[in-house]
Amino acid sequence: MTDFKVDIPKGTIEIDGNSLIFEIKGDPKYGLDKSIVNGLRRVLLASLPSVAFRTAGDNPDLVMVKNNTSLHNEFLLHRFSLIPLYLNPLEWHKDLLFKLHVKNETNMLKSISAKDIDIYKVKPVILERCKREDDFSSLNELKIDNYDLSKPLEEKDKEKIFRPFTLPAPYNLKEYCLITELTSNQSLDNVSELELYGSPSVSTCNEDVRWQHVSCATYSFKEDEDLFVKVVKEKRIINKIPHEREAEFVKELQLSEGERYFHRDVNLQPYWYNFRIDSQSYFPPNKSDKGDGLLVQASDLLVKIFEGLKTEFRKLLEGDPGSIMEFKKLNEENDLVYKIVMVGGDDTIGSVLQSHISNKLIGEDSILSLCGYKKLHPLEEVITFTLSLNTKNKIIKMDNIQKKNAIVEEMIKGCNEVSLIYQKINDECNKV
Repeated sequence: MTDFKVDIPKGTIEIDGNSLIFEIKGDPKYGLDKSIVNGLRRVLLASLPSVAFRTAGDNPDLVMVKNNTSLHNEFLLHRFSLIPLYLNPLEWHKDLLFKLHVKNETNMLKSISAKDIDIYKVKPVILERCKREDDFSSLNELKIDNYDLSKPLEEKDKEKIFRPFTLPAPYNLKEYCLITELTSNQSLDNVSELELYGSPSVSTCNEDVRWQHVSCATYSFKEDEDLFVKVVKEKRIINKIPHEREAEFVKELQLSEGERYFHRDVNLQPYWYNFRIDSQSYFPPNKSDKGDGLLVQASDLLVKIFEGLKTEFRKLLEGDPGSIMEFKKLNEENDLVYKIVMVGGDDTIGSVLQSHISNKLIGEDSILSLCGYKKLHPLEEVITFTLSLNTKNKIIKMDNIQKKNAIVEEMIKGCNEVSLIYQKINDECNKV
């Protein structure tokens, strides 16, 4: 584990507004497994808190007051809830109310966008009481009377929340997210009108895509140009490519096979990656005056996840009834294969921990000979680790309690090493 090294070369970092491109490089001897990098990607996509409107459940964030437009309530509420909100989830206490009340009394179609939404602050007396008591739970129940409807936010403040697409001079055009269109007025008795209001909540994309922080979080293996040139030379000879077709052949080969030739570690696995993040949230991908960027938040969360797993595995060792894990045999007649069922686990935890244990903690004389995981149902947060003991290790001569302790200790060791890997990645991310 002391051999692990990671680097984000400064020369590879490109920042363009809310877009960040960089390379992340491990050590060619120890490696940097793709499951580790994929863990970063998965957390960026689904596990960081954001602010958006909840439309389902017993206490939704939006109330439809009136709708006689051509679109039904559910459709409009979903359109409204998908508008990106640039609000800090770490400081959000439902202290703003979003209200849309529009009519079309003209004989033309009328476009309705986020620009038509009025935003109101919570009443100062209520906010002061919440701060004094350090308890904002009273705002969780949506009550329009809690907000000062006499003073909407100024346009400049509203722009910070919605961030309209802006074209510079000479156009000076600002385009907000389109919500719907109101049909033209046919009679005084049939005026298209829409009224709704609400205050958003903090959650993650694990609940719904509307809480997604990023529009892009992706990685690819860093292509090895020297290896590609070597392959080109070999294939030119094999295929007897004439000199005049050389450029065309190289281009065709680059398109069809270029991504196969990437930088590999001593085990012929990738250890060097290109990474891209495009933010659509309050936080940019990199560190800024707003604090830690999404990249630092993601790596920090992964450290906390695997530190927390170590605690849960220790509870399993101690027989704590509050543990989220259960240890059992695969079947009663087999003393070599065991299962650990984890409630609250997901594919991020499963793939990272399974890959690390298989790659780094399993060998000729190791305690384990196999570590696999399975998520039994995509809608259930339950994963099962299947672990097989190594017949070459003296562990097989011990009793069941000793076997259980040894297996769980290996899982704790795996969590500890993964946590240290993400901590080193976090240190590098803090430099971006």
